[in-house]
Amino acid sequence: MNSPQSIILVDDHRIVRDGIKVMLLEFPRFKVIGEAGNSDAFFEVFERKKADIVVLDLKMPGENGALVAEKLKKQSPTTKILIHTAEADELLVRHCFQTGVEGMISKESGKETYLEALESIADGKTYYGGQFTSMLTTSMSETNEPQLTAREIDVLKGFAKGLSYKEIASDLNISARTVETHKKNIHEKLNVNSTAELVKYAIKQGIVL
Repeated sequence: MNSPQSIILVDDHRIVRDGIKVMLLEFPRFKVIGEAGNSDAFFEVFERKKADIVVLDLKMPGENGALVAEKLKKQSPTTKILIHTAEADELLVRHCFQTGVEGMISKESGKETYLEALESIADGKTYYGGQFTSMLTTSMSETNEPQLTAREIDVLKGFAKGLSYKEIASDLNISARTVETHKKNIHEKLNVNSTAELVKYAIKQGIVL
């Protein structure tokens, strides 16, 4: 049996952290190994306990979740982030997406949505709740940016990290042929001809750091 995915919870409300911990007791795939109420406390905890996933509040006293996520991705690019929020701030949502945050859900979400989001990002996918997907799509349309699907972004991230077709396929649980198809579609949408150009685009857009 594989080891459970380790999680650190970051939220300034203890009752929220306690609720998530109790909820996850039902799911052995995930194990909470630490918690914090603000950014400073989080980085102290993370220094001692490197988690697979960080569940992060978007609005907290001091540094907001978007800034924490940006710092964390620079410090530990392989750590996955799920942001939960009571507010849909478009600028912060877009910043999180460009920083490489894997998932975002509303604090109004039920247990099923939390689990679905955690399982998705643990499997190497992205998960943005409906309202956030719509917000990002509208924002990209307004800036005339090419619109990549969530899966195409996952594939783009893989190539930007220097992974092979087989490695990306394994991470996303799809075939290498499917990865090839996604890459072809990305090339057409972005009007580029090489992996190097894909990497430049990913860095420019903040998809990878």
